[in-house]
Amino acid sequence: QRRVHGKNFRRLVRLSPSCAMHTVLSATIQKNDPDDVKGLDGILGLVVWLSACYGMATMWWLFLDYPLFEWFPDLNKPFWAPAPWIVFPIGFFAFTLQGFAMWICFREGTIKRHLLTIAFFGAQLGCGVGWAGVFFGARIFIAALGTAVAWWVCALGTLIEMWASEDGREYLAGWIFLPSFALISYITALTLCIKLMNP
Repeated sequence: QRRVHGKNFRRLVRLSPSCAMHTVLSATIQKNDPDDVKGLDGILGLVVWLSACYGMATMWWLFLDYPLFEWFPDLNKPFWAPAPWIVFPIGFFAFTLQGFAMWICFREGTIKRHLLTIAFFGAQLGCGVGWAGVFFGARIFIAALGTAVAWWVCALGTLIEMWASEDGREYLAGWIFLPSFALISYITALTLCIKLMNP
């Protein structure tokens, strides 16, 4: 029976929403039962989570780099739209906070205990890259809006899972993740406004 559970667990890992999170999970899988698989502690765990977030951030920024300065300024936008130069520092800060939040959340308990949090977190990373690709790459605003809404829902799920725990570490991780959720909410609202202002 343990072999069956182990195979199902590995199948779930292979179907994780992003390749970065697949790397994180695969690195922690051991030969024993999934109930005994522990999170990554210490500096190694922090490096793994930050690497996963920065890997996705690199893909995100590749979509933004040229359009952000050459195409985005010419769009009709609300007055509260960001200046292009501030997007990269804020994005770097947000991805860093996400890495720290998951590291703190994941230091206690097993992978099986945090599967839903990891799934939501991986999905929101993937949706973030998808939004950048659709909005800045394909420039299809209606599809970008749908992707932004999915991104927001997955980020909300991540936050709820962190705050729903009675563990103090996970609750703290939720507060660290909160600024990223606020940024995703801002991006979703901005995408909606740009869609309406650029028919």
